[in-house]
Amino acid sequence: MLQIAPSKTDTERLLLVSPELADVLSVRRLRGPAGAIPLAPFYDVREKVWDPPMPLLFQWQIGTEHWAFTPRACARC
Repeated sequence: MLQIAPSKTDTERLLLVSPELADVLSVRRLRGPAGAIPLAPFYDVREKVWDPPMPLLFQWQIGTEHWAFTPRACARC
C-alpha cells in the first residue's frame, strides 16, 4: 500500500500498488544497509514550520545528512 499524506483537503489516502511498483517508488539509492529509507527533516514553506524527520520519497544526501527536496527543486526537474 502507498500512503499519501494529508493535503489541503485534510484527507489521508491509501493506494493499493503492486510490490514491483512499490519497490521502484521506494528510491533504491536512498535505502540504508537495513533496506529502510532514511528519515529526512522537511521545511513546510506554506505553513512555515519544520516537520519532524520522516521517510520522504524525494530526498538527497549531503555528506551523512539527508534532506528533502524543496518544492522549487521538484518543479525544476
